[in-house]
Amino acid sequence: MATPYFDKSVFYKYFNADDPTVLAWSENVLDKLIENGLANFLLRETKEGEDTDIAELYRPVAVFFSYLVGLARAFETFNDDAFLANQYLLNKGQYTSENESLDQLLYLIENQFRIRAQRGTLKMIEKAATSATVPPHGEVLRLLGHTMFTFFKLGVGRPEKNSWNVNNSGPLSRTNTGRYDLNIGYEYTEDIESKDVYPLLNENFVFLTKYRGKDCLEIESVPFGEVGGIGDEDITKEIIVDPRFNYEITFYVAQDITLENITFGVKAYNENGDILSLQNVADGSDSNYFFQTRRLNQAGKFYFIRGIIFNKDRELIAAEDAKLNIGFGHHLKMNENVVSIIPYIVMDNDTTDDSDLSEDNFASGDYDIDSGEYFSDSDSGESWSDGSYDGDASIFLWNIKVTPCAMKYNRCYLNNKNFIDVIVNNRNGRYTTLQIDEILRRYFIPYNTAFKVTHLGDLGDLNPEGSFILMEDGNYVLQEDENKIFIE
Repeated sequence: MATPYFDKSVFYKYFNADDPTVLAWSENVLDKLIENGLANFLLRETKEGEDTDIAELYRPVAVFFSYLVGLARAFETFNDDAFLANQYLLNKGQYTSENESLDQLLYLIENQFRIRAQRGTLKMIEKAATSATVPPHGEVLRLLGHTMFTFFKLGVGRPEKNSWNVNNSGPLSRTNTGRYDLNIGYEYTEDIESKDVYPLLNENFVFLTKYRGKDCLEIESVPFGEVGGIGDEDITKEIIVDPRFNYEITFYVAQDITLENITFGVKAYNENGDILSLQNVADGSDSNYFFQTRRLNQAGKFYFIRGIIFNKDRELIAAEDAKLNIGFGHHLKMNENVVSIIPYIVMDNDTTDDSDLSEDNFASGDYDIDSGEYFSDSDSGESWSDGSYDGDASIFLWNIKVTPCAMKYNRCYLNNKNFIDVIVNNRNGRYTTLQIDEILRRYFIPYNTAFKVTHLGDLGDLNPEGSFILMEDGNYVLQEDENKIFIE
């Protein structure tokens, strides 16, 4: 039987109009009204000569009363219903995404005071292993409706990255190069501490080695026709990204003998785990490589490599501008379906193939050998010695990082205080981006700390010329052209 009015009522979420339990209760109520004479007492007027069917007259009243009782009973056992449990938490001032399972909600109810105490700590942004894991994501992530393929990053830069500091930060700087607090890669340290966290290809050829005083990943003894290094398709080690933002992969690389070929690229995936093609930002052709089969000019010296993956809306740029900082190769561009990446940095031992497109100055017989001396940028002019170094032909990787490429604003401090950068994608339909900012300020970020939220959903609305200045009185100013807006 169709029940259009009932379906629009508050009762519909908890039981059906013909729910047997509710209807049985209504019959019980109706019987009591008739047996005790209450129905006759309430019946004010009947027409002479007509019989009134008291049961039919009061049945709608009894049914409606039973609906109220059923609703009350549903709230009495609210911890058995995900919707009611979620409403309970919201009324208690806790934030949820409305996507939590009943088990997760019950955990939040049982631990609500402990969770409240986690505000202002790293626990509030802690990610769960899966969407069904108990405990669930931290409260800030729940506030944002975070899912497993939603990008989120919060960072507090080191002092030299948050002030006017030569070679590190300045009033026009927006770059995140060297911002280890914004790293979304595998290790936060410069030295390589564990090779197990990396997606290794042919890991039997990859070792932890100290080279020229740095703890590195060493790749050596790769058989002819094979490759070894970073880039295995291990989906458990994918790095979540958002195609609307720019990212960069940076690392230092050295060769002890310039006979080994280095290839640098990135593997990209959609939500189903299918590998996707990226584009060359210079000509738009499909490419997942920054460069292929290259060698370094000088052995025994660490070179800094920086490859940028531009957002999906980036226009093509000139070939010269698209080159990497090392002077060759090209940057890449994402497409709209990319949700995760895995860096690809490998070595092969094909000495007959010594460059991509023959753009360098090498010939097959030209190579350089590490002579064991320090270079001018080292701390000592003496020869070096690392006990673990075996002298075999190898490449060495150090300080591997993946970070957002740059912020949409620049900052400058007249004195140094903490500044929090937050990059979010608000998927919680209950709150606008402005409400998210207010909630973060009011409940999660210390009152004496300045912060700026980059909302990926409205990047086009951000002013790229915006910059922060910290005044002598302690007020943070967001300077946009000639207008100044004070930030709490």
